[in-house]
Amino acid sequence: MVEMIIEKPIFAAKDLEQLLQCFLSLKSFHYHKVIVEVFSEIWEALFSNLY
Repeated sequence: MVEMIIEKPIFAAKDLEQLLQCFLSLKSFHYHKVIVEVFSEIWEALFSNLY
């Protein structure tokens, strides 16, 4: 996920949410928890200094 964000400069919240939905739709439900955890870490790293 990080590679995609860096490769295609994705920094807008809407774009990150779309990427998350894409990952969730492509992967088995079994992996959803890990995907959401990683997404949460990335989200926090990108947006934590805005608040």
